[in-house]
Amino acid sequence: MNSVYPRLDPALHCQAFWNESTVNDRAEDNRHERILYGGSAAMHEANAEITNNDTQAKRPAWGKTDRETGGIHPLAHHSMDVAAVFLRMTQLPVIRNRLETTAGRSLTAADCARLAALVFLHDIGKLHPGFQAKGWPPGLWNGPKAGHLQKGWEFLILAWKQPKHPLHETVQQIAEWGAAAAPLIAAVIAHHGRPVERLGDPTLREWDTPSLEHYDWRAPPRDRRGVLEAPHMRARR
Repeated sequence: MNSVYPRLDPALHCQAFWNESTVNDRAEDNRHERILYGGSAAMHEANAEITNNDTQAKRPAWGKTDRETGGIHPLAHHSMDVAAVFLRMTQLPVIRNRLETTAGRSLTAADCARLAALVFLHDIGKLHPGFQAKGWPPGLWNGPKAGHLQKGWEFLILAWKQPKHPLHETVQQIAEWGAAAAPLIAAVIAHHGRPVERLGDPTLREWDTPSLEHYDWRAPPRDRRGVLEAPHMRARR
């Protein structure tokens, strides 16, 4: 596929978090805790690193943000983090047993990788500028604010219907996995605990209006590590 979105290989990303060195694991965990949970100096350091590397003068899509410090955790990184943690959880006996009981069969490594790919998409609605604006300085967005769950449904519906959508081929391949794909996506979008209703008929124009100089939801993330172009994405023939 030629998608501009990250090609996350959950197994490889998992190794970055759970390698053989317990010391390295703890150091990495502490770093993420400092960045995500109140370490303002670390937040500024991470945000400065993103800004200094910003050759396109575009704001990166954030997945988590600290409004007091202005620091962010990029959406692509947050999505990879969650997918990697999910994949690790599928290796835990109790979790694996419950997943296989629900599925009514044993799960293969490809099954778990595909589930992780769906988990990667859980916050995809955060790409909408109406959501991103919640973390922007005043004046950069004059439109209505948007919730990321409903926009997640919109994003995937548009990806299914619109050949020009950057994730069109990806969603087409997911559909080839079988009838279970749609309800699994619905469950992922409803990760806050309640079903999310699909409303209206979304258009790409709504996502692109107004045109913003400082943000483009189509722009590829800086981190190209990637689930969405791995071999498990292709349906068995």
